[in-house]
Amino acid sequence: MSAPETITDVWGNQWAVAEERPTAYGYSVFLGRPYPRPKGWRGGPQAILTADLLKTLDEYRMRPIDLDLPLGSTTIKRLRSSVGMMWYEDRAKWWEERLPEMATMSATDFARKHEINVATACLAMIRYFGHANRPPGWWREKDAADTLLSGRPSVEIASALGIAPSSVRRLRSALMHDWAGS
Repeated sequence: MSAPETITDVWGNQWAVAEERPTAYGYSVFLGRPYPRPKGWRGGPQAILTADLLKTLDEYRMRPIDLDLPLGSTTIKRLRSSVGMMWYEDRAKWWEERLPEMATMSATDFARKHEINVATACLAMIRYFGHANRPPGWWREKDAADTLLSGRPSVEIASALGIAPSSVRRLRSALMHDWAGS
């Protein structure tokens, strides 16, 4: 009887290969058992964490749902956990590392730069910094009022004031109503 084909995992342990599954990433995922099999060890083949597999898990660390591996989600979670990849902790660290940048950018710019959803960026900004409400009547101050009544397109005014185009029309109408009444 010949020795089984073996492979070494990222920790240097030997595994007897029981199954090989090709991946979309140009390498195969191997399933197997420890070699030599420890006394009393029971169980079916397990996914073997190779250097290629570890590299792929790290590349998809922030979006493990996008992984296209011939393994079940529980197996992927177990493999990630075995090397300290924890989605919630990784995500929290990602946001905390970007707090200084987030404090100086608009949600739209931040989302564009980091290729995330604008709503996600808005919710994170609220979570970390609270609501950034303007003082009541801010739009009646001279600079804001002049901008609102400048005759420029609503989209330009909205961008200049950091508000929605529909708010430009509403605030412009309120200003004109205020002035008509005085």
